[in-house]
Amino acid sequence: VMKSEARGKFIGLAVVLVLLVLGLGQITDLVTQRQGQRQTAIQSVANSLAGSQTLLGPLVHVACTEEWDAKDILVEAGRREFVLMAPPANLSVDGTSQLEPRARGIHATQVFHLKSTLTAQWTDLNALKPERQHPGSRLQCGAPLLMLAVSDARGIRQVDLKLNGAGYLAQAGTFSKAYPRGIHTALPTSMDLGAPLTAEIKLELMGTEQLAVVPLGT
Repeated sequence: VMKSEARGKFIGLAVVLVLLVLGLGQITDLVTQRQGQRQTAIQSVANSLAGSQTLLGPLVHVACTEEWDAKDILVEAGRREFVLMAPPANLSVDGTSQLEPRARGIHATQVFHLKSTLTAQWTDLNALKPERQHPGSRLQCGAPLLMLAVSDARGIRQVDLKLNGAGYLAQAGTFSKAYPRGIHTALPTSMDLGAPLTAEIKLELMGTEQLAVVPLGT
């Protein structure tokens, strides 16, 4: 009799455990399904507006080429392309961000509208002066470009740009292979690279969920 009772209790516990495992499995499937639906809703909002945003810059960069002729059997003629960058010595970011909920069905996400002023200062731009790797080579550089990169350029609503107090036109793209999305402006070819530079950028930017700023200055 005792063996039968023990067997019955064991079977009862086994049935309860099986039911619990089945229940937990259904709950896990439901949570996974809801998470997938939420990500789909967030992606839908991002596709219609702009995704998460990361601000990088402003930076000043210049694209250069160096060409050299063959001199002996040890030195063949060649060409190299390279980019020089000058991060600011100081960078400050001031602004406010307003959050607005956007919903897709039962799922909601946050859309932000950032109004900011970025002020960057360079003591000089000597980092943009190229150095030859081959004596007697031909060095050629394009115009220095000031760039500000964002993750999703669709979120840019307005840009006002000043260099040393003078207004400049911001154009689409950065001409940076690593961070291609954003804005740029060409610096005057007559600019003294040994002189200080101050850039002030008033930026209105929209995005979804996340906003980050890469700290470049000190």
